[in-house]
Amino acid sequence: MVSEANHYTTFLNFARKYSVDVDVDKRWKEWLDFEGKLIQSYGNKEAIHG
Repeated sequence: MVSEANHYTTFLNFARKYSVDVDVDKRWKEWLDFEGKLIQSYGNKEAIHG
């Protein structure tokens, strides 16, 4: 689990190293905000696939 949890940092570091004209940290924050809103839009009952 620890290994899997650290994958995102590897990918972010690759993005910082190899991207051109992209604010990786800004895009990462935008993605986290989007995912947070998506998760909040889910119902609060147990269900399979939504």
